[in-house]
Amino acid sequence: MQTGDTGVEKRKYVRLGRSIMISYKKAGSSEGYDMTSTKDISKGGTFFFSNVSYPVGTELELIVSFPFRIGKERTKVISKVVNVINKDRFYGIGVEYIKMDKTVLSELHLFIDNLKKKNGISVSG
Repeated sequence: MQTGDTGVEKRKYVRLGRSIMISYKKAGSSEGYDMTSTKDISKGGTFFFSNVSYPVGTELELIVSFPFRIGKERTKVISKVVNVINKDRFYGIGVEYIKMDKTVLSELHLFIDNLKKKNGISVSG
């Protein structure tokens, strides 16, 4: 895959269009959470729109309502901003997961693999 900016795809994992509710804030901040839904998701990160621009490298705390955890508590995920796109009055924020419960991470990988199979995408990556 290629991107328009550098001509080189930097993502390690394929992202799949999937809307999942998340709450987010700067990690360690005493401010409240903002809420949005993801535009896409992968085994290693997600993309969402925010009304706040976070500099690349900023750690964010996400509280995620993964669909494969229905009936279980929401999951806290520490992530790092790796991409920011200015879109009118909003910002597209691409993050990679840097800290997540190992059980939830395994469940996420299985969920993504199942989505990829449904969409006819190779499960590797």
